[in-house]
Amino acid sequence: MTNQLILRYARTALGTLLVLFLFVGCATHPALDVHVVEPLGSDATLESNHGVLVVRVIDASSSRLPFNYVTLAPRDLNRSSSIKPFRLSSVSGSTGGSTLFAVSLPAGHYSVASLLARYSDGDIHYARRVTSTVDLGTFEVVSEGVTDLGEIVYFPRIQEDRYTDTLIRIPNSSTLSAVKQLVDADVLSASRIRTWDTDGRDTERFTQYSSAAQNPVAFNGHYRDHDDNVYFFGKLGVILIRTPDGNWGMKAIDSASDMHTMAVSPEGHMAIGGDMGEVHYRPNNGAWRTIEFDPRYSIRHLYFHNDHTIDVVARTHREILVFRQTLLENGEPKRLAYYNSGSGWIDSQGTAIGLGISNRANRYNNLTERIGYLRVADMDGTTYLMMSTQRDGNQSVYSRHYGNVFTVDRSTWALSDGRQHGTRINYAMNAGQVNLGANRPGALSMRTSNRYFRLESDTGRWVELASAFDNCADLDLRPGARECVKDGARIRRYRSFEFVSTPVFSSPNDGLAFVRLSGTSTDNRPVLTAVTSDGGGSWQEAEMDVSPPRKHCFSTVPEASDTLLVNCMGADFFESNDNGKSWRHVRQRQQF
Repeated sequence: MTNQLILRYARTALGTLLVLFLFVGCATHPALDVHVVEPLGSDATLESNHGVLVVRVIDASSSRLPFNYVTLAPRDLNRSSSIKPFRLSSVSGSTGGSTLFAVSLPAGHYSVASLLARYSDGDIHYARRVTSTVDLGTFEVVSEGVTDLGEIVYFPRIQEDRYTDTLIRIPNSSTLSAVKQLVDADVLSASRIRTWDTDGRDTERFTQYSSAAQNPVAFNGHYRDHDDNVYFFGKLGVILIRTPDGNWGMKAIDSASDMHTMAVSPEGHMAIGGDMGEVHYRPNNGAWRTIEFDPRYSIRHLYFHNDHTIDVVARTHREILVFRQTLLENGEPKRLAYYNSGSGWIDSQGTAIGLGISNRANRYNNLTERIGYLRVADMDGTTYLMMSTQRDGNQSVYSRHYGNVFTVDRSTWALSDGRQHGTRINYAMNAGQVNLGANRPGALSMRTSNRYFRLESDTGRWVELASAFDNCADLDLRPGARECVKDGARIRRYRSFEFVSTPVFSSPNDGLAFVRLSGTSTDNRPVLTAVTSDGGGSWQEAEMDVSPPRKHCFSTVPEASDTLLVNCMGADFFESNDNGKSWRHVRQRQQF
């Protein structure tokens, strides 16, 4: 792990890493009086005494809405009321947890004042603003020059049960290269590339970066391989590994991009993919190698087709693409399927197959809809592709999703209509001894918890798991009864709850989940343990001595088949071998 981090740090020859402490604001703060700066276009020219600034912002928190604005403060901001900050808008086309910025600015010295995630749809608005409270460092923009600030990572550092918001500065020469692939503008070429001003704190800053990378606060996914090793991946290039005998290890790739998918072949070859079109491949016991796709692509699913070929499912804002990529040196990808909302799905021969065409998109001049969610899952021997489209808009995240489910022939990636399986399912996961479908709420939905479904093998229907305690389960009641009498008192039969964890099944019928009762504020609702013996058709509250190990420790890891494993705010893990009656702290985050 340390060698890989040193490798990544050594490649940032011009700079270092800086950590800042921040306050988080909200949408009710008064708007700043700023110059709004739009991103460069391909035909961009520079005004007199202007230069170019590029930077990439990476959100390493669990938020699903990345930062799409950066505010800069000119050096002389406080000397005159006529000098205003500059608010930079992100380049369109980047997908996932990071955003790219490329703008023209007046020559001068600047510092980063704040990051902002702002999204709206009609009268609905959301903003998450992070404002630095100490000096972030300075940089200079020169006339007709290019200043590359590399990467700025937002990292919420955990101290006990609280977050301390932190920025990590990582100069990285690949940022300018990524911008050039999205913005083909002559002004991005310069004989000399500038970056942050230096201040001689390299050793301290590398220590902070290494500590942050090894203590992730969120994961994008879990993956269980053929040997029952469980991998946790997502942020800052770190992969945590739990072996079947309960030991823990760590691997790292040379990337700070969000990773969204992972695959391990039966022969032990490993691949992981994520934002900026990155796929990292490591043959069994070999060295990591990067396979580069278009940086507009967010890699969402990987499957080994054989020991030297991998299938890659990628998305942009408006397209879905499926490639078959040879893992041999200099191999070219073959496109197997393609989607946009105007033409629907197109097969490997370039023929539209008549699936997924959006009448709404055609009504509004073809490509006015964008991709909402995209997920591929294997359920009971069938591969499903679940996706949605939304009305396109300026930073809109609220528009209604129009969902589709398709079945996939993985040998060719031929798709067929899967609507009979229901479009309520937009996610699927391993839940121990069963697979579950889920309806996950949107980023800002009024509903905050998942609804879970089981696939009936005999009918092919998705059946929703109950979400209430049956207080009268031990009584013989008439069908449809809503009350019963216990200990001489009439009580309501059901108490509704919301799932706060994925249910974990130790057999097809026996399962456990952590829940909160519905109807009161989250802060006032304790986390309870629900158990089922009929596959989720009904639930009872567990015994009093069964509970999560800590207040915020209830994120279950169903891929760990030998124990009940929960994750607490990132790198902390507890496990129980008696269904939650007692817990062992098996991996602990470092305090730094």
